[in-house]
Amino acid sequence: MSRERFSILRMIGLGDLKGQPASMQFTFWIMLVSAFFLFADQNLPAANLSRIAAAFGLTDEKEYRFLLGGLVNLPFFILGGVVSVLYGRLSDRIDRRKLLVTAVVLGELPCFLTAFAQDYWTYFVLRMLTGFGIGGLFPILFSITGDLFRVENRPTASAWVGLAMALGMGVGQLFAGFVAHDVIFGMEGWRFSFTAVALPAFPVAALFYFFARLPQQGQADSAANRYSEQADSSESVNRGSGDDAAIQSSPTELKQEDFSQPYRVSEAAKGISPEEAADTRAAALGVEEAPVTAEAFKRVFSNRTNILAFLQGIPGTVPWGFLFVYAADFFEKSKGWHIEQANTLVLLFAGTTILGGFLGGFIGKKLYSINRRLFPTFCAITVMVGAVPVLFMINYEGATLMPAFIAALIGGLIVPMTGANVRAILINTNLPENRGAAFGVFNLFDDLGKGLGPFIVGLFILAMPAIIAYNVAISMWIVCGLVWVGIVFTMNADEDRVTEVLRKRGKV
Repeated sequence: MSRERFSILRMIGLGDLKGQPASMQFTFWIMLVSAFFLFADQNLPAANLSRIAAAFGLTDEKEYRFLLGGLVNLPFFILGGVVSVLYGRLSDRIDRRKLLVTAVVLGELPCFLTAFAQDYWTYFVLRMLTGFGIGGLFPILFSITGDLFRVENRPTASAWVGLAMALGMGVGQLFAGFVAHDVIFGMEGWRFSFTAVALPAFPVAALFYFFARLPQQGQADSAANRYSEQADSSESVNRGSGDDAAIQSSPTELKQEDFSQPYRVSEAAKGISPEEAADTRAAALGVEEAPVTAEAFKRVFSNRTNILAFLQGIPGTVPWGFLFVYAADFFEKSKGWHIEQANTLVLLFAGTTILGGFLGGFIGKKLYSINRRLFPTFCAITVMVGAVPVLFMINYEGATLMPAFIAALIGGLIVPMTGANVRAILINTNLPENRGAAFGVFNLFDDLGKGLGPFIVGLFILAMPAIIAYNVAISMWIVCGLVWVGIVFTMNADEDRVTEVLRKRGKV
């Protein structure tokens, strides 16, 4: 057995890192650490809504849920979305190391200062500014990931990025709940949690800036096509002069394409001559080094898969607004559970979402290699089916909590399987120079959902019983799944166009 076969990186779905310089491998792992700390502060308030409210003199349950759970999240995510678009445009113009470091610093500094807020509106402004970090980091993370991994390995690589984000959110909320009733270094537990999460991010950012080595844009796409060319050349030698006749395929034959391959060059693109490819090689490299412009955004919105991927993010993130903002407080105050039980249920769900997102990337990769159309179909089914156990969980009224815990386990495992795969789809269906813009817009829509979700649910809480508002919120996953059905019918064509353009540019 060869060492190649037993490569740990290949076993965990990151085989494209094997053979890369240590500095390039370090880049990927330190990016994950940065994502962990930036996303860790996102859910810190959820475990302590009532205690933060008490510190600011907010006593009415409906009022503090809306102010701390709904209103404060709106500018947090809107700012993050705007910054995400800005960073997407800058990702091909400015050194991505500098962009990532500024995102971390400008996001974690207000997170640290939140610990010292003495009134609600100071807290409000600081939480809003914290959104800068998440918004700026998102497009940079996936732009670099797309340049490190080939198309067939991007679902798994994206799952690792999603794992770091989810782990950060889960550990952050767990830590905030753990210190909730403590006084540490003279600070209330909820205040200390903000300082403890923010401070480690600064040395991590310094390590990234001084030691990370970034891949060239489109590097993984070039590698994948060089591999394809080598295979084609070998086949050409074996077939000999019979190639000329084989190339002269009829239009009918050209339409008979094999959709089962994990990285398939369209038959139309295979007909390009070596001379045509050579003529476009320099132009292709020039395009990749060009900055993202308004034209890039026009190209992003001319892609049907992009539009559907953006739209599914709005209803798809609304349920998370309940689960990660209101759930612990709801189970404690409205259902009368002990705070330990409420936190355990939420954290059980959060913990299984980490595993679910990770498994979703692996399953998505396998389905992609069997038939690409199965990939978005899997995403549509999991997000809709996963809503059922979560609806059961929030409506459960039994004497024993075990059924609710089982529902949390099942729902947390199924629903997040979609998350890592939508990012992989965006990478595959966009040219390298458009990916920064595509992820900037995607994060804007995603953030609109995350911000508007808790805000709208907060408005519902003011107008109706909380249980009704939360049921409506969870049902948005079904709407999200219906949007995914559209992606089933658009992804292959958009991905083929990207492959063909890369081939025409000479990336073969």
